[in-house]
Parts: sequence; structure tokens; C-alpha cells
Amino acid sequence: MEAVPKGKTLIKMDLSKVLSTGENRASDSNYYFVYVDLSGDREINHILIDSTDLELTFDKGHVYVMGIFRETDEGILPVGLITDESGELSSIPITYDATSTIDLGTLVASGNVLVSTVTLEDFSHLLGNISEEALKQFAGYDITLKNFMNPDIDRNGIFDNEEGIYWGEVTPNNFKIPSEEDFYNPKSPEDYHTDSAVILWINYKNHHLETDLYTITACATLVLPNGETVIPHNSADLRNGFYQFYFNPQYIGKGVFFFPSGEYKVILHDKDDGRDITLYFNWAFYNPSETDEGMIFPTFLVKAYSDGIAKSISMKFWLISNSKKQELEDLSLLKMMVKSISFDAWDDVSGYAVDIDVNYDDPKQEITMPENAFILRTPGFEFAHVHYVDISQNDMGFTGPIVYENKPYGYADLSWNVMDSPSSLVGIWYNHGFIRDDSHFAVLVFQPDGTLEAFNSWEGVLWSRLYPTKVFSYKLDGSNITVNDGETSMTCTIKEAQVEDGRRFTKLECGDETLVYTNFYSYINAYGKKLENNGYDYLRLKSVTIDSFENNVLHWSIDWDGEYEGGIVGFDFYIGNSPDNMKLVYFQYEDYEHMKDRRFSMDLSEFEPGIYYVKIVANAWKEIVESNVVEIEVK
Repeated sequence: MEAVPKGKTLIKMDLSKVLSTGENRASDSNYYFVYVDLSGDREINHILIDSTDLELTFDKGHVYVMGIFRETDEGILPVGLITDESGELSSIPITYDATSTIDLGTLVASGNVLVSTVTLEDFSHLLGNISEEALKQFAGYDITLKNFMNPDIDRNGIFDNEEGIYWGEVTPNNFKIPSEEDFYNPKSPEDYHTDSAVILWINYKNHHLETDLYTITACATLVLPNGETVIPHNSADLRNGFYQFYFNPQYIGKGVFFFPSGEYKVILHDKDDGRDITLYFNWAFYNPSETDEGMIFPTFLVKAYSDGIAKSISMKFWLISNSKKQELEDLSLLKMMVKSISFDAWDDVSGYAVDIDVNYDDPKQEITMPENAFILRTPGFEFAHVHYVDISQNDMGFTGPIVYENKPYGYADLSWNVMDSPSSLVGIWYNHGFIRDDSHFAVLVFQPDGTLEAFNSWEGVLWSRLYPTKVFSYKLDGSNITVNDGETSMTCTIKEAQVEDGRRFTKLECGDETLVYTNFYSYINAYGKKLENNGYDYLRLKSVTIDSFENNVLHWSIDWDGEYEGGIVGFDFYIGNSPDNMKLVYFQYEDYEHMKDRRFSMDLSEFEPGIYYVKIVANAWKEIVESNVVEIEVK
């Protein structure tokens, strides 16, 4: 026998009992060895079997799903997937340290799997000295890896890739981890699971399939193993021969957040042939509410500066189920499973992912975030998002806690100056580090009339009339600011700093404590510049105009320098008894969905009847634009 090439492994198996005994044998049937390289292109490959002794070479460092299929009157169906002696493995992880030859021995049919005679202990050595415990953990995790082993989904006896049928499946599952404590001591996945879905991409012979973006009509049907049906939450023509169908399990019924494992049917309408087609899939899904199968569950903790820029992320990996929990000390199998681990950064219009460079030799690690993780711009954004995508397209989305420092990014390099004028202090200032700290104020709003409105969180600031936690008066005198609540007063040293990207900071030194706040709009504008440098060319906001005031409702409009496609605008509403005595009373965002017609309104009937003056200050990514001042009468 020729030597096995470097980086390859020869897998041998005896199929004499699979092909020659029991109901599996049919003289007029062809048998095929079918496999999918999950670490590679994930395409379904098949080889016609012409002998009971089978020898094939495979790449080391890859995970494979392997099985024997045969022709039947009902299509090409599985005899069984190839597994270990225990029958638990759904896939074969061949590490870089695997032996040059792996002899599976005589395979024996046992239910829907073909069991090797090799013991788990010997199998772990053949695969690269993987510990038995790690292999058992992996067996509990890999139940979904066989989802791509469906070579004849229309059941016509022809391999799909030989007749132009190509498809892929993604299973999103989302988990919300509420607190820092969960990073060190996670609960069951059931306690964190929020929702899941199945997304099917398919190119059916380049035929045109019926879709419906908002599911007004039942353009497709997913039939569950128990016969229940679900129509797509949405579907789309991807314009490259592929179509996408998004199925949400909540459409099954109230309180259902997952799909069961088993045989599924997908019924699509072929517009070219004018008929419905039925496709068959044997799928397995995680069921965090019921399954006792293990899953690799990452917990993470993001550390960020007070102005929201991410600093680092700590990660732990667990094998966790509803009955057991174990922190993984050996990440060698995880390394083979991971397609990507990324950290989501958001700009309120489109998200982008920052890849996390995991060191799989260190199960306990703190990863420094790259400089482009300029994130968390949205006020009160308390959670971070990490996506773990494995080689079988399980997309696990984890929302988890952020621990904020009290100082902003680059604090040590800031050059502090005395404020040139009181007007530079007017506006909204925040410190993300105080979001969960009731002993400090997360947001300070300095009003032009000498009023300081302080908020424990952003909840009293966004999209409603300002409801401060406490109101003070303030007086600025050079580098000193005196704050008075009517009973006591306190004088602090105050200074300001500005960095090259435009972010502005104010520093309050009150006794032994130093508090640093970021000017909210300077952060928006600095972030907008970064987005623009990354290719997001947002329009210039030309004007904001108060159009009318009728029945206590204020109407205003904006104008863009071109055709609007994306971006947000923050609106500040200044209202007072005279044009020279107006205060910030409302603050709200409007996003791209509401900006298409450029017209907005707000009900001011909660104000006491009387004459008022109103001005709107609009802040887009690139500029600040003020409206006209309008006299109104609230009745």
C-alpha cells in the first residue's frame, strides 16, 4: 500500500455486514459512501461502493460527517451514519495529531447509525489523542452537524448536485446573559434562550420560486415531524439563483421557541413548472428547553471605557446542558468546530462584526479589542453581542453584560483646559460607567439658564419629556463650578478636553473623586466621521424647519442634500417663555425607517396652557442644524 500523504489520514472500514445482511441488502440497489467536509466547502460528496472493503483518505484538522446511502424506490436514503462504538458521535473530528491510518473495523447497523467496533478509548487515540471525556463532550455537542447529510432532497433517486439543486441551512439561536455573575457561574441554556429560527437557502435548478417578503401569502410551507405546519416569517429572491426562506418557531404557537429534531418537509412553489415541489430534510436542532445533550456555551464579559469604546473581552467556554456544567479546559475540538467568533459593533444603521482572535491554547483568556471596535454609541446600551458560528452553520448569538470603567478611551493622553465660556458646557453629557451605579449620575444635562438636570440612567432622557432624577442650579466661574440643590452646595474643579476625532470631555474633581463625562453629540459626530471613513457616506442635513402647530401638535420637517438612504438624527427640543430663555425639554432619535418622508410630529399637550417659544436643534452624523424659533400657544 502506498504511504499516506502528509496531512492526510487513511480511513478503512469493513462494510460486509452493512451490504450483505438484513433488509438493507437489495441486489438491484447501488450503495454509496457519502460524506461532507464540514471544515471545507460543506458540499455533499458521494462515491459508488464496489467492494465491502473501503479505504479513503481525508484531511487532518477537518471534521467530517460520513454515511452509507442506497438507492430505493423512494429516493437515495441513508443506511446509517458512521459513528463510534457508543453510537453517540454524529461526526468524525480528525485532528492534526491523528494517526495516519484509522481502521474503523467492521461496521454494524444499529438503528439509524453504523457503529464501529473500535472502543471509544482507542478511537480517541486514533483521532489524535483526544481525551475520552472531551470526545464524549463533543458527542453531546455535534447532534446538528449531520444536517448537511441530505443528498437527495427531492427524493427522485438522483443526487442533488447532479441535477442542479444546491441548498444551505442556518440555525440562529439567541441567548441573553443578564449579569456579570453569569460569566463565572452560568445557568442552564434554557434560562438564557430567547428565540431561534431556521433559515433555508436554496437554488432549485435555477428555477424561479415564489417568495413573499412580508408573508401575506403562504408562498412556502415547513412541515414539522409531527405534521404541524409553519409558513415563512419572510422570504426573498437573492438574485443569484438562490432563494431564502426564514422560518420562525414562534409561528407554531404561543410559547414555542424552538424546532424539534426529525424529518422535515419543505413545500415550495416552482413558478417555472407551475407546481408545488416537496423537499425532504432530516434535521436535528438544539432544544434548550428539553434536551439534555451538551452544547458548547461561551460566556463572555466585555470591558469598555466610559465613552463606550470597547477595551477587552474575557471568554470562557463551557459544556453545559440542563443537568450538568463543566468549564472546558481543552479547546482543541472547539478550534475545529468554530467557523467564526465575532463581536458586534453597531452604528444604528448597519452593524459590522469585529473578529475575535481566540487563543485556543488558553481556555481562560482576555482578548484586547482591535481599535476599530468603536461601538456602543447608543445611550444606555448595557449589553454586548457576540456571535459564535460553527462549521454546521449554527449561529449562536449571545447578548451579555458590559463592565464600564469610569474613564474614557485615551484618558491618560487628554490635555485638560479651563472652559472658555459657559456655553461650551450646555448640552448632554454621559458616563456609561454609572449605568448600574445609583450613587452617581449617568447623564448630566446642563441647561442654558443655569439649571443642571441629573439622571441615574438614560431612561428619563430618551423619547419623552426629560424627567431628571434630581435638579440643581449651577454657576461656572473659570475652572470652578458650584452646584446647589437648594439645601447644600458643593464646589468642584471643572475642565474640558477635546481629542483629534472631535470627542469632547469634561472632568469634575470633587474632593477625592474625579468624574469624567463625554459630550453626547461630540461622540455622535466623531463616530460619524469614523463611519464615513469606513465607507458610510451619509448625506448632509441641510435644514430642519418647524412647519406648524395645530391642536397642540408640533409639526416639523427636514431636508437632505440628496436622496436619503440611511442614518439617524437626534432632535433636541428647546422650549421656553421667551426666545432668550429656552431649555432642553425633549430629546429623541429618529432612525432611517422614519426618515423617508422627512416629516415628524410631537404632541405638546402635557404643557400647561400658555404662550411658548420652540426651537429644534437637529444633529446628524456630520453637522448640527438649528430650526427657526416659533411662537406657539398650548391650549
